[in-house]
Amino acid sequence: VDGLEVGLEICAERGAGILRKMGVGELDLHVMISASHPSNESTTLARSGGYMLHADSYHPPAAYRRGPGGVAAVKERFSYDARGGRVSYYGLPLTK
Repeated sequence: VDGLEVGLEICAERGAGILRKMGVGELDLHVMISASHPSNESTTLARSGGYMLHADSYHPPAAYRRGPGGVAAVKERFSYDARGGRVSYYGLPLTK
């Protein structure tokens, strides 16, 4: 997308780590959408300077950025409770 490499895993794909198994390399943005598969910084394929976003029915929204010193959580810019869960906006500065 506009020069950015983006990977998307949905539900069972997320749980199986299908992008990694398919040999997909490092990404600018790794998006994970699932109903019950947790994520953490070790599950991302984001390259240095890249991001991982995770939306899940049972786990809080999460965003991580990989930098030279490792992976760090990104603070949401706005967040609110909705239908028993949480909706968050991160506004990530994605540029190539």
